[in-house]
Amino acid sequence: MKLKIPEDFLCYIWKFQLIDRPMISTDQKNITVKFPGIRNLDAGPDFSNSILQIEGTTWAGNIEVHYKSSDWYHHKHHLDKKYESVILHVVYEDDKSVIHRDGSAIPTLVLKDNFQQRIFENYEYFMQNQQWIACENQIQKVDNFKKLHFLSRLTVERLERKTAMMNQKLLKNKNDFEQLLYLQLASCFGFKTNTNGFEMLAHTLPFRIVQKHRNNLLEIEALLFGQAGMLDIGYKDEYPKILKKEYYYLRNKYELRSIPGHIWKYLRLRPVNFPTIRISQFARLLHQNESFFSKIIESDKIDQLEKLFELQASAYWDTHYRFDKIAEYREKTLGKSTIQLILINVVAPILFVYGKHIDDARLQQQALHLLSQVKGESNSTIVKFQKLGFETRSAFFTQAMMELKTQYCDFKKCLDCEFGVELLGKRNN
Repeated sequence: MKLKIPEDFLCYIWKFQLIDRPMISTDQKNITVKFPGIRNLDAGPDFSNSILQIEGTTWAGNIEVHYKSSDWYHHKHHLDKKYESVILHVVYEDDKSVIHRDGSAIPTLVLKDNFQQRIFENYEYFMQNQQWIACENQIQKVDNFKKLHFLSRLTVERLERKTAMMNQKLLKNKNDFEQLLYLQLASCFGFKTNTNGFEMLAHTLPFRIVQKHRNNLLEIEALLFGQAGMLDIGYKDEYPKILKKEYYYLRNKYELRSIPGHIWKYLRLRPVNFPTIRISQFARLLHQNESFFSKIIESDKIDQLEKLFELQASAYWDTHYRFDKIAEYREKTLGKSTIQLILINVVAPILFVYGKHIDDARLQQQALHLLSQVKGESNSTIVKFQKLGFETRSAFFTQAMMELKTQYCDFKKCLDCEFGVELLGKRNN
């Protein structure tokens, strides 16, 4: 099936000036491009700050791209003041003359038959194939320097995207970074399967309340297990009975309302990842680290950061995975790989967002340096990239690969991807 040429592809042709014939407007004027402009993904013309010479006269302004020139009117641009600064209309087909609101003609450049057909054939191949990523059979053609360059950019993009999401949370809690860190840590302790449960738990139990009981581990555990809805039934063991009694007192004191206990998931989880174990470890983290946010900001060595997360669940959990159910003895410590995931998903983004917030480039660089020191994750996505020849030793690059897959490949945004841009100009083998 032949794809209709989309505007994004035409923007790609214009942006990289892949026009292989002299540029002549529909009214037979010579066009020389001094600067094609900056791609605009928001409302308004497709390219801004373009510089052209038309018959020797220099023009500065915006470029609009359409499949057909009549789309100018279909999209109501003739009624929009933002388009009055358009100095060139770039189209695939010219089916209608276009004029500004003042009656002046807009120069038009037709792209049809003015670029190599194989470029669109490569694009069509990417869009229609059903491989894991569109360029799976061609990615090896991209040289290592370009791979490293784009992956480095993607790592920063991922941190920037996380920064935008965390800034929304900061707006809600009046720029309280301690509360933000608490929420991010709670979310991470859910480890995907129970992320929603941990997030709900943290939102119903503000950090300011936890802080008041930081010196008493039992009280923190009571608050967490109680708010998790895990203390609403009768137990035989003394430990949950004590937690329940303590929680009921604190619940009344702070007028708390617990979340439903049935939301927690245990199925297909390794017992050491049960929410009961993670909640106890989270309680230990909150108990043993005073001024935790400051410690993270001030720790510039990975071993210092790792030490902050050397946690062990309470002694009760040495012989239990769930309340009232005895199990073989095993100390429930936070493993090395789990600590690394926390450094990747919480600590590095917090350093980056705080650095952005106070305009401290050193902290932003510290976040990137931390990722370069942490061992890369190992999941199905990373394993597949590794098989395609990607370097996966550090989180600096594995985070880039996660961003590449989830924000580019999954949406087939090949025209925005440096690998795609490179490969579109190469022949398929």
